[in-house]
Amino acid sequence: MDKEKFSGIFTALLTPFDKNNKINEKELERLVKFNLKKGVNGFYVGGSTAEAFFLSLDERKQIMEVVKDAAPESTLIAHIGAQDERVARELG
Repeated sequence: MDKEKFSGIFTALLTPFDKNNKINEKELERLVKFNLKKGVNGFYVGGSTAEAFFLSLDERKQIMEVVKDAAPESTLIAHIGAQDERVARELG
């Protein structure tokens, strides 16, 4: 394991939604960039407020992709917990 990848400040991201309960990609990207400007080194994605259990597999993947695109140099930790082992395996 590269200890350098896991040094510094990591933040657990909230997932913003729009008025139609869809993931608000623009706000999520803005939130990531704001954190980066404040010195954050990495992100815990999709599990900070247990929202993962209310999202579809595709939505969980969507969130991770948005964060990865917005912070390509950052270390990302994906929440892969699920009530269905198949979902956890696919996310892992």
